[in-house]
Amino acid sequence: MKPRRLAVAALISVALLAACGSDDSSSSSSASAGAAGDAAQAARTVDVEIAATGYEPPTIEVAKGETVTFNVTNDDGVLHEFVLGNEATQDAYAKAMTDMGSGNGTMEMPDTTNIRVIAPGQSKTITWTFPNEETEVIYGSHQIEDYKKYKGTITVK
Repeated sequence: MKPRRLAVAALISVALLAACGSDDSSSSSSASAGAAGDAAQAARTVDVEIAATGYEPPTIEVAKGETVTFNVTNDDGVLHEFVLGNEATQDAYAKAMTDMGSGNGTMEMPDTTNIRVIAPGQSKTITWTFPNEETEVIYGSHQIEDYKKYKGTITVK
């Protein structure tokens, strides 16, 4: 079972990185979302809480090219992810989770470049370098089939 999860995680990572790295800047939904960053280069740390009501804060502003460390705490009673990417990334991840039969808050996958899977009561960090262009980057959780509730927006200015 574990090798299957690792293989699926690898496939998800490839699909998500391809979606994150799109160089089509015709719209914010297809523009680059950035890339994993070096925590030593982070300009600041932003605390994000996953609560029963959704993400707090629901919106974040960053500067073009800024590197930020997110400290994400799951204060909800079920497993959640913190998936960073554009709409294409979120769509690819949601499809992969649906194809695997997830959506009940129990699918435990390994962390990847742009994803942290966070158990109830736990915290994890992820450092991200945002693109040098104005765009919107989304953070979301697809575990409990309530993506609209568990969706936040990062505005890159």
